[in-house]
Amino acid sequence: MSQAIQISIIVILFLCLGVLLASLLFPVTANQAEPTLPQEESAETLFLPEPEPAQTADAAPSTEPPPVQPSTAHDTAPIPPPLPEPLTQALGREGLSAEDLSALGCRQLILVQALPGEERETVTTCFDLEGDTWTQVPELSRLPGHVGKNGVACDRRRNTETTPAGLWAMGFAFGNSPQPEGMTWPWRDVTPNSDWVCDENSPYFNTWQERGDPDLLPWSDDVEHLEDYSTQYAYACVIEYNTPPGEVVPNRGCAIFLHCSTGPTGGCVGLETAAMIAVLQWLSPEYKPHILILPPSE
Repeated sequence: MSQAIQISIIVILFLCLGVLLASLLFPVTANQAEPTLPQEESAETLFLPEPEPAQTADAAPSTEPPPVQPSTAHDTAPIPPPLPEPLTQALGREGLSAEDLSALGCRQLILVQALPGEERETVTTCFDLEGDTWTQVPELSRLPGHVGKNGVACDRRRNTETTPAGLWAMGFAFGNSPQPEGMTWPWRDVTPNSDWVCDENSPYFNTWQERGDPDLLPWSDDVEHLEDYSTQYAYACVIEYNTPPGEVVPNRGCAIFLHCSTGPTGGCVGLETAAMIAVLQWLSPEYKPHILILPPSE
């Protein structure tokens, strides 16, 4: 064998040995996954906003307001409970309605009507709202009573001995006698120092104050000394006429109460003592009671 053939055989052997070593060192599996390129998302899963039309330089911005969406809320106020016809007519005389009572949260109403021909004498009837129905209180219906010596006035002035017409809130009760049993309405006992200030120049005008309190400014003797009215103010209740914190006009008068009386008053509303006690026991703070005072019907 020639030397050239031997060299060729040796080269071939080395090549075969190299291939064998390479296959051992770098194996290639038949099922090796080929790298995949990212696929484009299909039209079913890709959502793109539609391009807005280009606005030309000459186009002016829109001034139209956005469309009003329909409201699903209730836009109307709740309908107030209906009133008995006598109460509807009475409120109507003052330009009032059931809506006004609802707005005040009033669920107890004392109706005081002066009698035709006898302007100082009155009939008082109490109403309350139970559930959705206004009804008369049977034991507090058509109670005889009195108002000021000169009747009921729509534009009341001080020292006219008239009773102010209109719808007024009821304030606290007070008395020279012990508080009636069963009352839930606020009550205040009269003391020897209790004054109802009628001094128009006093910051305490038309309020209850205790004389001698060192923290208070002095006021004049233009007062009602409550202890002096042992019979009339045995049981009484403030009518919030011309009282603070609302607007107070001095010449409209002060000290307007619902109290015990057997005859005409100086401007208050009077009831017989037994009826007065019954009304005080009926009043309820949560019902926000009001009193409606009317002159005689024409």
